Amino acid sequence: MVNLFRAEWRKIVSNRLVVSFTVWIFPIGALIIYLLLLLGVMVSEELRSGLQQQNVSWTDQMNMAWSIINNQFGRLLLLVLTAFIFASEYQWGTWKNIIPRSSRVKLVAAKFMALGAFVVIAYGSMTIVIALGNVVSTLAIGGTVSPALNDGPALSAFARDYALNAFTALCSGLIAACYTALGGIWLRSVIGGIAVGFLLTFAEESVLLVVLLLRSLIPSLSNLIGLHQFTPGYNLANIGSWATREESYLPPGLVTLLEPRSLEFSLVVVAVWLVVLLALILYLFRKQDILG
Repeated sequence: MVNLFRAEWRKIVSNRLVVSFTVWIFPIGALIIYLLLLLGVMVSEELRSGLQQQNVSWTDQMNMAWSIINNQFGRLLLLVLTAFIFASEYQWGTWKNIIPRSSRVKLVAAKFMALGAFVVIAYGSMTIVIALGNVVSTLAIGGTVSPALNDGPALSAFARDYALNAFTALCSGLIAACYTALGGIWLRSVIGGIAVGFLLTFAEESVLLVVLLLRSLIPSLSNLIGLHQFTPGYNLANIGSWATREESYLPPGLVTLLEPRSLEFSLVVVAVWLVVLLALILYLFRKQDILG
């Protein structure tokens, strides 16, 4: 298994264009932004005073950075990387050389391990750059670094929040990656994988809109609104809510229509989604006639 992971890692790293625009773009982009910010602080008194008034802590910025994986830009790059990892073998015709020497289950596992490693490196390194950039820029404008690096209780709370934000972001990314891997394996195409990933992600996010529309058109179907609470998106938001506010997440305007869900409920739902998606990927991949 270790050898398969190493082989997958080397194969991904060898494509510098893909790695540059899906992995290194995050820490390098953060570094460029902060260098430009420092340059602006040196030449603009207005910018300096504006930053002094905002005074965003480095811990908040590190936590917020993980949300990039769920915006359109971060999600697109994740889908591109996933499609490249899972579908490029078809276009290169390399499966025939790889499959006879390893089980398909181990090959899929190695690909997900490599994907997870690159995502952690991309976002983890970006958050470190953001923290350093925040501290340096705060000192440059004569501000006070908050929380202080010797504030034990604050750092302990931050470590917990950071781990939970990273966990929910990675789960969200893994589910989107599963959608893309399904499409890439099914269509045997990188572009097809990206398209399916986007379509399934959009379909998941549209569940609430669809059930609200059905509820307005057919009042007898009002109970269908509860289906939204079985989607990955809702349950990841609920996990985040329990982690940060210690209460259930209820979308604005739907507080009276939905019942609060526990943290355990959401953890189980997310786990079921991941198991089902991974099982579908393995089933589809194992049934394909690639060697014929």
